[in-house]
Parts: sequence; C-alpha cells; structure tokens
Amino acid sequence: FNQYRVPMSALLDANTTVTTSGEFKSSIRSKRGRFLKVADQLLSGRICIASMCLGSSKVAITGAIKYSASRLTVGANGKSNHPILKYQLQNRALMPLLAAVYAMNFGLNYVKDHYTQCTVGNWKGNDFQQKMM
Repeated sequence: FNQYRVPMSALLDANTTVTTSGEFKSSIRSKRGRFLKVADQLLSGRICIASMCLGSSKVAITGAIKYSASRLTVGANGKSNHPILKYQLQNRALMPLLAAVYAMNFGLNYVKDHYTQCTVGNWKGNDFQQKMM
C-alpha cells in the first residue's frame, strides 16, 4: 500500500472531510478531540469483547465446579463415593477463580452502566439527561 491514493468517495467519516483541493476540514477542532472521538467508537467494541471473555470464564468455572462435584474419588470408607470438590486442595484451587469471575462481573457491569449513561444518557420520567465523559 505504498503511495496508494484512496478516492474521496471511499472516505468514511462523519466529522471530517477532504475538499476537492485536498484541504482537510473537521467539525472537531483539536487533534486530541478527533483522536478521542475515534477511540470512543472503539470503546464499545472493547466492552463487547470483555463481555464475551467474561461469559466464557463463567462457562469454564461452572463446568469445573460441576465436574468436581460429580467426580467421585475414594473416601475414608474405601468406596468411591466422595466428590473431589470436598477436598480442601480442590476448593482452594477453584474458589478463588470463582471469586475472580464474580469480581470481574461486578466491574464489567459498572463499566457498562457508566458507558451507557455517558453515551445514551439517563431516562428519568420524561426528562432525558446525558453526561459527557
């Protein structure tokens, strides 16, 4: 893509344009403002990726705990009737992971709520309030 020119009809930006004479014009004055506008558009995708990762973590920890509860091992009476989840070693391996998933879920919910309030706004009765980040 060295020295490749993109046709003006292919430029996709609602906030900036390039005139036919090649002059750059933007409704956002500062370079930082333009960068933040583009970065803000990427933020929703990052939140979606975090949500998908958290969903996968929930499925994985649920499967591990269910398996540990159903997998039987030899107990004190010599029979295979003791789930490995009852062993302290197994609990110490799984419960911190479960706690981490809960903590990540609370954190992600906070981020999603804050993002929604900042981008969409709050509906309170008939009043629409919107905050800027």
